[in-house]
Amino acid sequence: MIRISSAIIILALITFVFYPLGYIELPTVFAQSSNQTQAHEAAETSEEGIQTTTRTFFEFNTGIPAFNVTLFPPDQFSDPSIEANQGDNVTINFFNMEAPAGDRHSFTINAPYKINLDLAPGKNGTVSFIADHPGVYQFYCEYHEPTMTGQFVVLPKK
Repeated sequence: MIRISSAIIILALITFVFYPLGYIELPTVFAQSSNQTQAHEAAETSEEGIQTTTRTFFEFNTGIPAFNVTLFPPDQFSDPSIEANQGDNVTINFFNMEAPAGDRHSFTINAPYKINLDLAPGKNGTVSFIADHPGVYQFYCEYHEPTMTGQFVVLPKK
């Protein structure tokens, strides 16, 4: 039996009904442009005149409908690709949308970032760090591999 929380239903209604009509503006993490996810970003200039960008992402666990749960877990991340530039300040807000009796989920990136947000059902967590290592890094849920994975892409400085 698939459990769908009211928050997911509301998010789906907002995304598929009101957003295309132009009534609301969603955080740009939900917008797709040339297969690249846009994040909410804010530029700041330090006293030394160095400009840094803060990119904020929102990740949710979701389920794959009509999936054979005997072979693989039916869970996935809401956004399987996150992109930042080298030197950006990155903030990831991760929400475990499971009902109270549901599963734990984690947002994990291994070295060099060493991030592990491990959340109980219905909880959320935030982690902030500097994207100082260019490359492509896998993020995953410790409990639901291989389906709940994604890529964190850090583009090198120009």
